[in-house]
Amino acid sequence: MAEMFDWRARLEKKERAILIGVEGTDERFGRYDAAESLEEMAALADTAGIEIVCRALQTRNAPDAATLIGKGKAEELQTLNEEVKADVFLFDGDLSPGQLRNLEAILETPVIDRSDIILDIFAQRAQTKEAMLQVEMAQLEHAASRLRRAWTHLSRVGGGSGVGGGAGTRGPGETQLSMDRRLIQRRIKQLRKDLARVSRQRRVSRAGRADLFTASLVGYTNAGKSSLLNALTGETHAAAEDKLFKTLDTTTRRLQLPNGVYALLTDTVGFIRRLPHRLVTSFRATLEETSEADLLLHAVDISCSSPLQQIEAVNGVLKEIGALERPTLIVLNKMDALRDEEPLREALAAHPDAVPVSAKTGEGLERLKARIGERAAPNIQSYRIELTHEQGRLLSYLYDVGRIHQVEHHVAGVTVRASVDPRQMRPLEAYAAPMQEERRT
Repeated sequence: MAEMFDWRARLEKKERAILIGVEGTDERFGRYDAAESLEEMAALADTAGIEIVCRALQTRNAPDAATLIGKGKAEELQTLNEEVKADVFLFDGDLSPGQLRNLEAILETPVIDRSDIILDIFAQRAQTKEAMLQVEMAQLEHAASRLRRAWTHLSRVGGGSGVGGGAGTRGPGETQLSMDRRLIQRRIKQLRKDLARVSRQRRVSRAGRADLFTASLVGYTNAGKSSLLNALTGETHAAAEDKLFKTLDTTTRRLQLPNGVYALLTDTVGFIRRLPHRLVTSFRATLEETSEADLLLHAVDISCSSPLQQIEAVNGVLKEIGALERPTLIVLNKMDALRDEEPLREALAAHPDAVPVSAKTGEGLERLKARIGERAAPNIQSYRIELTHEQGRLLSYLYDVGRIHQVEHHVAGVTVRASVDPRQMRPLEAYAAPMQEERRT
């Protein structure tokens, strides 16, 4: 069933496109910069492997219920396409099934909207079984809303006494459309069960690391979250590429902070303006890592023209998944690409605690680690730990979780003075004593 609505298969044959955006004063158009959104849609098309051969930005007082852009404008575009020979029309917005049907009738060319293209990119990017399940569910939910468009052969199966009927076939009958919808809903139900199981597994995994401070990288797509993960941890753990939605699957790695504390840092899927709601719903199991994190590192591409608008878009998704109230640290990334100081001044004015960094050059990363360390363990405690020679495993654990200040070897074992997050002292409690005079913060 999923293959019937595989936009990738469709787009692989449709490489040239005309891109259409719509702006207007009516609130039904939404609140966004139409020209900037059109640029973003062009980037989405490029990520999906589609060449934009022509762009059009239509201005209207209100959206047309039948075609969004109006019949006259649609006819103009059909005439234009007789010259440019595009294979598909891309609309920077979501179209209703009726609008899609009417536009394709006038344009005589396939029409794809914003949700279609984002779903297509997610389908390309999905690598793990979990991501594939999430994308498939989003695609099928989207397809269920488009069945009337997808099927024109609404011939009845059984029923009646006309051509094709007869003994054994009479009955109430059922349209092909109803059969398709039932099959899709059955598959969606199974996918929801599978994703609920994934969510339970994630909760068990999180419970096993409850003593560790967790931070999640969130942000607009292509803000450099994967590059930040790599730069902060000092290794290449996640693929970093100048493409939208490069990361769909979460990647979690351990990060050592300057105060000796260890934290778990997770890279998550990027967000975008007008992200389809069904994608947010499908990726809820993955996004739980964000809603349960001790700290959100909100990565912002400070070199873009509208960083504050991107912050607002991300906050909209965070609110939808119940994570907006989590402690957050704004990270202004891509300082190396900054050409105009005004966006930086505006961002710092709105978010004075933000940390400017460059994942590419390393600028500001040590300061960022220090700020994370302050959040991770605001009350680091110094301890005196007495261990025997047979407790080498505990000594190794202490080196992993704390900052060692002094080690004294003696006949009975070792005496260690170290700064440790109290949450990580459980295995060492029987052998440790706090050193109040050396308390560190």
